[in-house]
Amino acid sequence: MNDGIEARGELEHMKIRKALHPIREGVRTYLPPSIFFFTNEEKMSFCKVLSKVRVLDGYSTNLARCVNVNEKKIYGLNNHDHHGSACPTNLAIRRVLPKPITLVLPELSAIFRLLCRKKES
Repeated sequence: MNDGIEARGELEHMKIRKALHPIREGVRTYLPPSIFFFTNEEKMSFCKVLSKVRVLDGYSTNLARCVNVNEKKIYGLNNHDHHGSACPTNLAIRRVLPKPITLVLPELSAIFRLLCRKKES
């Protein structure tokens, strides 16, 4: 999903979602933050929650080891770690994102789990 000047310009052209239209001031163009944008405080809160998550052995990697709260970054996750960490990250996101987004996350996670599961024989 792209969220750049071109995508926002298309929203403006279609005359939808006025709150997301680019703001032009002289030669500069600004993009207002979208609903899923994390402020620095929200990033810090998200990372703090993830750094304290404990999961069963073999379920996922140790998320606390992959989170740097001071830098507000997550690093070192492998592809299979993303599937196992979906539930803890959903819980952490609920604390920082608006309710309309967090209501959709469990449904999306369920869809991706179905798509990524092993084929039953």
